[in-house]
Amino acid sequence: MAIPVAVIAAWAALASKIVDLWNKIKKKKTPTAVLLLLLLPSLASAANTTVNLAWDANTETDLSGYKLYQSPGPAGTKALIQTLGKVTTTAVVGLLDGNWCWVVTATDTLGNESGYSNQVCLQTDTIAPAAPKALRVTSTVVVP
Repeated sequence: MAIPVAVIAAWAALASKIVDLWNKIKKKKTPTAVLLLLLLPSLASAANTTVNLAWDANTETDLSGYKLYQSPGPAGTKALIQTLGKVTTTAVVGLLDGNWCWVVTATDTLGNESGYSNQVCLQTDTIAPAAPKALRVTSTVVVP
């Protein structure tokens, strides 16, 4: 699965901040690229959620397509993530764990855009629970 560029950019920014903090602690320079390469395996496993979305087709004769917006939670700022043709399904790939919401709008051939559709939200969670601790034997039975 390909990792979206925006996800890699976010991890690169995080890696840079971690390197800055590390350099302050150790007074030593560590190339950001090295830390980013160390983080990429965890990024690949964290960004492994794909969400498939579908909606009812508009019937306007001058319909040109749809735009998909995403936000981090119901009240978050909506960002345009896909401009689509006359299709009524799409997939959002490479989602990190979190609460994600989507709305879709319709556009016409003159560039007019509708209001938002209803909003749908999904909580993604690919992180396994912590391992149980303190396993112990509580009794023994001897069978003759």
